[in-house]
Amino acid sequence: MTLVGILLVGAVALSGAALGRETQELGGFMFSSTTSYGLPRSKSITPDEMARIITRAKDHDPELYVFCALGTGLALRMCETLHVSSSDLIDGQLQITRRKKKVLKPELVEVPPALYAVLSEWSQMFEDWIFPGDCGPCVIKHLKGGQTQVCQGGHLSKRAIQRRWELNLARCGLSMEGRGVHSMRHYGITAVYAATKNLRATQLFAGHSSSSMTERYAKVLEMRELIHKLPVVL
Repeated sequence: MTLVGILLVGAVALSGAALGRETQELGGFMFSSTTSYGLPRSKSITPDEMARIITRAKDHDPELYVFCALGTGLALRMCETLHVSSSDLIDGQLQITRRKKKVLKPELVEVPPALYAVLSEWSQMFEDWIFPGDCGPCVIKHLKGGQTQVCQGGHLSKRAIQRRWELNLARCGLSMEGRGVHSMRHYGITAVYAATKNLRATQLFAGHSSSSMTERYAKVLEMRELIHKLPVVL
């Protein structure tokens, strides 16, 4: 197993222990009850809040639950998650298609066993996309004109999943401007860095083309940890 694969299997479970805070388990994933990750405080989704979001989705919207599990567990971009098909599950790994600078790049990533079990059970209901819908063909438009067709369509649209994510947040009492679907990716990436403090491994996990983007996550987390350690005289 690769270094990134090992980190994927243990990252979420380790994150609470790495920061020395209380954790709770939900469906095979570990969430700290007090730590805040990644985004500025006003927008960040805490592990306790993410547990509530995923629990409600599991009880009321199973498809959104699987989508959220992928979003937090593998920190995939929305377009990467929507283009997962049942045939992409391969012996404990997942074949995804990264989009980097308008170039599509297939990539095989390790999947934590608990998440792989959820995906395997869900994918058995479908022959193609595991999030089917009425979206039309996806295209990449090029700056110099022309476009490249990515798929034939037939999966959920970004707008549809965004609406359901927002509705789920509202029913959890967690709605806030800036808390879009991409918040799950922020959460997953920062959890991996919190658990490992390994910038290169986190970059590979996130699929960032440049380390500069990964460094932004690291700096936010490290500054927050530093502030929490500063002595305060009141």
